[in-house]
Amino acid sequence: MTLMCADSFTQPHQKLQTIEEFGLKAMSIRFGAKSLDFPNSYRCKLFNKKVAEESRTLKDQTFSMSLDRPEGGLDACMQATVGGLTLPNDGECHLDDQGYYTHSDFPSLGQLHEKLLERNVIPIFAVAKSKQRDDPALYQEVVNEFFPGGSVGTLASDSRNIIELVRSSYDKITSEIQLVDTVTAPIHVTYSAYCDGETLTPNSQNCSNIRLGNVIKFKLDVSVDECTANPISFSVKPLGFEENLEVVIITNCECECTKSVTPDSELCSNGNGSLVCGICECNEGRYGEVCECDDTGSDETETLADSLPCQTDSADLICGGPSKGTCVCGQCECKPGYSGPDCSCPTSIENCLASTGKECNDAGHCECGVCMCNATLVYDGPTCEDCDTCPAKCDRNRDCVQCLAYGTGISEEKCQECPQKIILVEEEELIVNGTDPCTYKDELGCLFSFNFVMNGTMQVILRAQKE
Repeated sequence: MTLMCADSFTQPHQKLQTIEEFGLKAMSIRFGAKSLDFPNSYRCKLFNKKVAEESRTLKDQTFSMSLDRPEGGLDACMQATVGGLTLPNDGECHLDDQGYYTHSDFPSLGQLHEKLLERNVIPIFAVAKSKQRDDPALYQEVVNEFFPGGSVGTLASDSRNIIELVRSSYDKITSEIQLVDTVTAPIHVTYSAYCDGETLTPNSQNCSNIRLGNVIKFKLDVSVDECTANPISFSVKPLGFEENLEVVIITNCECECTKSVTPDSELCSNGNGSLVCGICECNEGRYGEVCECDDTGSDETETLADSLPCQTDSADLICGGPSKGTCVCGQCECKPGYSGPDCSCPTSIENCLASTGKECNDAGHCECGVCMCNATLVYDGPTCEDCDTCPAKCDRNRDCVQCLAYGTGISEEKCQECPQKIILVEEEELIVNGTDPCTYKDELGCLFSFNFVMNGTMQVILRAQKE
């Protein structure tokens, strides 16, 4: 429905201007008048004809002074939408046979917004430009805030472009779809648009440049902040259309499974809690995921310690992470191969083996994968083998390397006692970081060489030259 409302003050045969500013701005359009009627608050003329016929209808209208110019615009738009006013404004029709109304209260922007949506009316505001202020911009602010889908155009001084403004507004309205709703708290709705039917545009509830045959889709994500005793609802529809979608929401504050409770369930550590919706609700004095923890009979300090999180390792992983341990009742339960309060210590001594194959060279002990050398002895270093006053490492390993790698030297019986691990390599591989290998002559005068290398687990490996 096209809405043209006149609420004006003029002398006969003068061109009309927009009404004066009044706070949020009145909203009516003034046109040339054939004659001046007696004063009245508002007189409405609705147009359901073609655009070409509307201009002739406008010229036939008479105009008068509004008795309350500041609120005449709101008055005009509401009457044109619903047909009349009452005290307080109730959105009902109160016109007499001549098109005049007898009630004098004026609607608010909120009331007008509600009625425009209810009656599927999209307003068009043709605003004359003023030298003192930017009226079109002020009207646009009001439209953006209260009248989705509405449009604002600048009216020429002689109103000659009124038909073009209406036509361009029609073109915009018919090529755009915008969803509006009646959502109120505690309901929240987020829109997403598929304007071409496929591409998602998040946080959008309108599509423009639509052509005949285009498929438009909208997705609504609905959430509710609180549980309600009774069903709540809202409607959503394309702006300007009568069809709407009614959405009824029934909040389910309790799961169906709460009606079935298994007291003293075996799944809750042999009856130490009730099973509700697959979750254990522990009896007094018990806690934990399956009520496996007991705080009865413990003093306050112990109970507090049990309720605290388990210790973390240097990487801030609880109990060293899932591969090393799990947290049970505030204590780390380490998996095989790990120990310590945070399960970060490997129980294996592999990292502590010296080149002789002995744990920390028999000069210390392995603690958390690290050699703790005996302070009363002269050995130190990663595997307690470093000693400035001791025989060199080359000399200590000579006999075992010779027998294990080449089958010469000490007896076979003694060779079997050698714990070293030997890897045969090419000669050029024996020089590591510019350090020459250990080199000796055997009983036959043949040279043999070897060196020491730490593997990825800090274990010492002896590498001997191939024959």
